[in-house]
This record gives sequence, structure tokens and C-alpha cells, in this order.
Amino acid sequence: MKLLYLAGPFSAPEGDPDPLHTVEANILAASRIALEAARAGWMPVCPHKNSAGFQHCPDIPAVFWYDGDLALMLRCDAVLMLPGWRESKGAAVERAVAVAHGIPVSEYERGGIPAPGQTVYPRAPIQFIKIDKPVGDDVAYAEKVLREWGIDPDPKPRSNMKVVDSNGEGVEL
Repeated sequence: MKLLYLAGPFSAPEGDPDPLHTVEANILAASRIALEAARAGWMPVCPHKNSAGFQHCPDIPAVFWYDGDLALMLRCDAVLMLPGWRESKGAAVERAVAVAHGIPVSEYERGGIPAPGQTVYPRAPIQFIKIDKPVGDDVAYAEKVLREWGIDPDPKPRSNMKVVDSNGEGVEL
């Protein structure tokens, strides 16, 4: 089964007069596209659903979710940019990291859901839509934002990850 990562806005933009409803609308929009992807034969990886409501947990920093989302995305066969992604700092970073890792990227607004057969292992961009207008220098932008978030922007897959509990005890992945 092929994994399709959905990258799009989650948070409300700065100054949004109704951030609660904006976040809920973003989650619902991603959910609808995730179901469409499933009906097309993909296993959707929808970080919006994975962390819905967790933005209200102040003891878990946002960077935890950003880092986890990137770890999930790096395991996917393709990335689909959702409507509004260009206004989302996080989605722009996800796109840049995917491109840097050779993961095929397409835009929902420019072709809908790609067919799972369009992605073959190893990852090869077959008939995926090329994004004509990149968000600045993709890799440099992604590295800058990742550093701001306190995430190591090293493009190599991490094999030294560790899951730890509140006592610092953990298991290496």
C-alpha cells in the first residue's frame, strides 16, 4: 500500500479573528481530502487528524508535533499539497523537505488526488505536477525554519531517534 502525506495549513494565521474555527475548518478540509485519497487507493497520512485538539495541550510544545510530522512524511511515498499550503509556514517547510529528499510532490488544486500507481519504489516522480513557483529557495527556507523551531535540519534520515518517558528513560528507534 502506498502512503500519501497530506501537507496543508493547520494553525490559524497570525491575527486571525477566529483561530478556533479556522483550525477546525483546516482539519475538516484535510479530513475530506484524506477520505478522497483513501477512495483513490492511497493510505492517507493526515497529520491534521493525528494531532487534532492537541494544540490545546500547553505542556507539549508545537515543535514536538512539527518534528513528528516530518518523521512521518519521510516514510511516505508521495506528498500532496492541500489548498492554502502557500500561506502555511509549516506546509511550505514540509514541501521543501520532501523535495530535498526526492519524495514526489503534487498539488491538490492542480490535479486532485494522484493515482497511487504514479509513484513507484524507489520514489520516482512519474506524472506528478511540477510546482512552477517554489517558495523561495526551498532547502534554505526549510533549514532556516527548522532551526527556528529547534529541529536539526540535517537531510539525512535519523536512525538515532529515541522515544523517552517523563523520567528520561527510553527506547532507541
